[in-house]
Amino acid sequence: MNSTSVILFSFFNIFFSSIIFDRLADNGGAYQEATTSHLSNYAEDGFRTLAFAYRVLELAEYEQWNSIFMQAKTTVGPEREELLEHATEMIEKELILLGVAAVEDKLQKGVSLSLSERVHACLGLKVESLIYGTDASFLTYGIRALEIALKSDVRDQFLQLAVNCASVICCRVSPKQKALAVMASDFSLPQFRFLERLLIVHGHWCYKRISKMVLYFVYKNIAFGLTLFYYEIFTNFSGDSLYDDWYMVMFNVLLTSLPVISLGVFEQDVSSDVCLQFPSLYRQGQRNIIFSWSRIVGWILNGTVAASVVFLANIYIFSPDAFRQEGNVADITHYGVIMYTCIIWTVNCQIALIITHFTWIQHLFIWGSILLWYIFAIAFGALPPDYSQRGFNIITESIGSAPKYWIATFLVIVVALLPYFTHIAFQRLLYPMDDHIIQEMKHCKKDVKENQMWLREQRNSQRSTQVGFTARVDARIRSFKEGLSLKRISIYKSVTNTPFYKSWTSSPLFS
Repeated sequence: MNSTSVILFSFFNIFFSSIIFDRLADNGGAYQEATTSHLSNYAEDGFRTLAFAYRVLELAEYEQWNSIFMQAKTTVGPEREELLEHATEMIEKELILLGVAAVEDKLQKGVSLSLSERVHACLGLKVESLIYGTDASFLTYGIRALEIALKSDVRDQFLQLAVNCASVICCRVSPKQKALAVMASDFSLPQFRFLERLLIVHGHWCYKRISKMVLYFVYKNIAFGLTLFYYEIFTNFSGDSLYDDWYMVMFNVLLTSLPVISLGVFEQDVSSDVCLQFPSLYRQGQRNIIFSWSRIVGWILNGTVAASVVFLANIYIFSPDAFRQEGNVADITHYGVIMYTCIIWTVNCQIALIITHFTWIQHLFIWGSILLWYIFAIAFGALPPDYSQRGFNIITESIGSAPKYWIATFLVIVVALLPYFTHIAFQRLLYPMDDHIIQEMKHCKKDVKENQMWLREQRNSQRSTQVGFTARVDARIRSFKEGLSLKRISIYKSVTNTPFYKSWTSSPLFS
C-alpha cells in the first residue's frame, strides 16, 4: 500500500450473514467459515454481533466517491435516501473480511414477563406459536425480506398478505421504517414491557368502556325519541311537539352528555391488579361478549320499555283528573315537562346502574345533570313569556307545588328501571360472567378469608374457557364430583371415628 492509498473499514451490525458475505471480494473470504461458526455460536447465546471488513482504495478513487456521497448527503428531496443508498453500495463492495465481535444484548426490563403465559392466555395463543411461527395469523419478516417485497412486483401481494394477518412482527428494520410504522399505528410502545399492561389492563378496559358507552347512547336516545313518537300517535299526528325546542337541544348537549363521557373515560369493571391476575378477562373482547347482537337488541328493547313506561304511566296518572287542588288539569305543556323530568331521571339513573367503578367525577356528572335540569327549567321559566313561552314559571307556579308530580316521577323511574335491574340480578345469580364472579369475590373479601378459593378461581381464569350448554354441563359435572368427594370424606371420617372401628383396628388381627 502506497501513500496515496486509503483504507476503508466497514462495520456491519448484522442479523443475516448474507449481508456481509455478499459484499466480499473473491479473495476476501479467508475467514468466512470461521466467522460463520462464530456467528452461529453468538446467536445461540443471544449476543449482538458486529462484523468487520476493510477495503483498500486509491486516493483518487476515494475522492471521486466522496464527492458523490457529499452531493447525495446535501440533497433535499424524496430522492435523498435513494442517492445515499446508491453511494453506499458503490463503496461497500470487494471487501476483505476480518472477523466478527459480539456483545451481550440484554433484554429490556420486563420483556420476559411480557412474553409470559398470561399474555399468551389473554391472546389465546400457545407459546410454540410465537417461537416457531406456527400460528397462521402471524407474519414475521426481516429488513432484507422487506426491501425485496417493497421493490419487486410482489408488492401488492405482500400488502394483501400483511392486511389479512392479525399480527405482523418486523425484525431488524431500519430507524426510518420504524418511524413510518409508528406514524401509521394506533399505539406505539417505548418499551416492550408495556405490552402486557396495554393488552391485559387497558385493552380490557377500553373494550368494556366503548361497548357500554355505545349501547347506553343507543338506549337513551331511543328512550327519549320514542316519547315524541308516542305523543304523535296519541294526538293523531297533530304536529304539536311534546317538548319545547330548548328542551330537545339541552338533552344531548348538557343534560345527558357528561355522564356518557365519564362512563367512557373512568369505567373499570375490575381494578388493574385484578386484570393482571386474571388475564382471561381480555378474551371477553375477542369473543365480543359485551357488544354482541343480542346485547344490542336487548338495549334497544330496554329503551323501548323505558319510553313506553314514561309515556303511558304519565298519561294514565295525569289524565283526566286534576293534579292540583285548584282543579288544574294537565295540558301539553305539563305533559312535556313531566315526561321530560322522568326521562332525565331515568336515563341518568340507568347509567348509574351500569357503572361499576364510581369516582366523585361520575357522581358529579350524573346527579349534577339531574340538578342542572331543574336549574334550567326554573331559570328558563323565569324569563318573560315572550322568551319562555309555554315554559313560563312551569316549575315554580304550576307542577312544582303538586305532590302528585313528585310521587309520579319517583314511581315512573322505579318501574322504568325495574326490567334492567331484574335482568342484571338474575344474570349475576344464575349466569354470572367472569368479571361478575371476581367483583363479588373482591367485594366480599373472599380473597382474604378464603385464599384457596381465590387461587382456584385465578387458575381457572387462565384456562381455555367454554361458552354455552357445554360449559354449564361441565360445571354441573365438576360440582357433582366435588360434592361426591366431600361426601366420601365425610363418610370415611364418621366410620373411622366410631368405637367399633377403633377397637377392631386395634385387635391382634391388624397387628
